[in-house]
Amino acid sequence: MAIEILGFPSRPINDNLEGTATLGGTAAQAAVSPAGGAPGDQFSLTTSAALLQELEKEIARLPIVDTGRVEQTQRALATGTFQVDPPHIADKLLELELIMNGRG
Repeated sequence: MAIEILGFPSRPINDNLEGTATLGGTAAQAAVSPAGGAPGDQFSLTTSAALLQELEKEIARLPIVDTGRVEQTQRALATGTFQVDPPHIADKLLELELIMNGRG
């Protein structure tokens, strides 16, 4: 399976501009002076951007590997009790293929 990547779209990305995020009851705005920017420039986060930022923080706190499951699999492999279910694996591969092709 080949995936063709054509680059970034030439149109601007539209954001959900329903409102700005609030932190502690005030709008999430701050004065910034980036390199080359004028002092006092303003920015604000949309609600969806603030939610994505919170999700990113929560995901960063999650463990990357389920060590209990890894140890269980290692024990099963070492004792020869690891079970392979070829139809289940095939179904999951087909499901992944559909998802990757945008049909899932």
